[in-house]
Amino acid sequence: MAQLTKNPLNRYFILLLIIVVLITLLPIKFPITIKSYGKLYPAKEWHITKDRNENIATKYFDRLQGGLRNYSINSFERGDIVSYNLEPKVNIGSKVCVGDTIARISSKILIQLQSEMLGAIEIAIANLNVFQTQENQSLVDEAQYQVEYSQTQFENQKIVFDRISQLHINDLISDQEFDSVRTMLQLYEKNIQIAEAQLNTVLNGAKPETIQLLKSTIKSHEDQLVILSQRINQGILISPINGIVSDPGAVDTVLSISTILSIQDTTKFVALFPILWKYASLLNKGQEVHIRIPEIGVWTGFVRSIDNNVRVIGGNARIIVTVEIEEGYSNASVGQVVEGKIHCKSTTILNQISRFVKNTINFRARRI
Repeated sequence: MAQLTKNPLNRYFILLLIIVVLITLLPIKFPITIKSYGKLYPAKEWHITKDRNENIATKYFDRLQGGLRNYSINSFERGDIVSYNLEPKVNIGSKVCVGDTIARISSKILIQLQSEMLGAIEIAIANLNVFQTQENQSLVDEAQYQVEYSQTQFENQKIVFDRISQLHINDLISDQEFDSVRTMLQLYEKNIQIAEAQLNTVLNGAKPETIQLLKSTIKSHEDQLVILSQRINQGILISPINGIVSDPGAVDTVLSISTILSIQDTTKFVALFPILWKYASLLNKGQEVHIRIPEIGVWTGFVRSIDNNVRVIGGNARIIVTVEIEEGYSNASVGQVVEGKIHCKSTTILNQISRFVKNTINFRARRI
């Protein structure tokens, strides 16, 4: 031992070893700051998009609540005439409020179905009034004509339905288009029953069964009218957020989806930072974050959420950290690159070594 200490190099080595051991074992804590670059995004966004089949969809994002919160799509039948009309007050840069109508989508087929359903209800109600008042007049010719006309309508629609059914079996048309044709066939079939019942009433007088049939038919038509009205009302696009209309300018070339219009709530921002996975154990919700933006200044925020999914970005394993910024700034730009410093809890060197070993073991286990 004496010979080891006589050698200067050995003495320095032993001294260095003692210092390392003391620093490692002593409860001396060091502040830790994680630095990364990220991008600014509005906390809430609402988009109107169109795909290659001309289907129009709306997407509502709330990054403070977990991302995509709502998605709806308006799909239309082949051959339908569809119009998309933006409200005159909606322009790039204009402000909108929750509940404002942004655009209207109208379908010629849906409007036609609604009109025909309203007409069928009116006819059924008129027939019911005639039967209930027992007004048996000399209407045999007219009633017979209604029977023949209803049968002709049904036969023509049956030809269309048979053709559409074969296309549906071969997956050449959508379920929605098939359902519309089937609904019209059912409507014409009920019209035959109504006309025959009216003819029978004119000849023999109304029966309780006939009146009950008419009441059931009216109820069925009204239920279908409610469904049609709901589908038509879905074409009224209403903003779910307060925000500013922005220039969309985004096209997904892979999925052929284009953004028609976007509304961004710029009263509150979030910043997304790709943090190296090896620092994951140091991150916790609520940690303070200082965000520096060139030519603007430093903002204060806190860690809102930590994505547990590991992604390879720039050849390194990273996780996405969402930082909520405490105040909104009108001079900030969406998509702007910012520098963030996450202030983690102070820790000892021993804890850092322990966490690094634990993260390494967990990462390899997840890869297996």
